[in-house]
Amino acid sequence: MSVLNRITTLIRANINDALERAENPEVMLDQILRDMYDGIREAREQVVEAVAQQKLIQRDLEQARELAEKWRRNAELAVAQGDDALARECLIRKRDYEANAQAQERMLAAQEPVLNKLKSELALLV
Repeated sequence: MSVLNRITTLIRANINDALERAENPEVMLDQILRDMYDGIREAREQVVEAVAQQKLIQRDLEQARELAEKWRRNAELAVAQGDDALARECLIRKRDYEANAQAQERMLAAQEPVLNKLKSELALLV
């Protein structure tokens, strides 16, 4: 049994010796720096993507609000013209756009903390 232990120890020692001779501290440090820069680049890309997504959500929210207001005005015009069926249809569309706007508001509220976290993590890296 002791012969196997000695052989195992000898093999491990030779492997460790070969690894230590192959390791170049300069090369290792360069690789670590490359990895860090890659991490920073990826973090920046994530922040840019999150900001772009937030702007798209904001644009969709504004558009939904504008369309809800447009259909409200159309409903008022239909009532003024005495067309109750058209007014009801306009109010249904207004309600749909208001629901869409509320969904966009929830998405925007959920996006805000994610974006803030990404920005703060990026600031820590830089």
